[in-house]
Amino acid sequence: MNQKQNNNNSPRALITGGAGFIGSHVAEALLKRGWDVWIVDSFTDYYDRSIKQNNVQQALQQGASLIEDDITNGAGMVELFDEL
Repeated sequence: MNQKQNNNNSPRALITGGAGFIGSHVAEALLKRGWDVWIVDSFTDYYDRSIKQNNVQQALQQGASLIEDDITNGAGMVELFDEL
């Protein structure tokens, strides 16, 4: 997990499918507004992986955290929510 600490009491967002076109743009918009953004994406083979990596690159450069996991992974999501 690529994670960070929220030390400034900024609002937090967890975006599922955040490496997709819509999710990555939502992440960028929230980051510009000062939100702490966590992106979860499983990088399935429905889209070429490089497309999704390019989509999410800007948000990562702006400080978003990326968790590569499937939201149907119950144990992984429990661990993630415990960290949030």
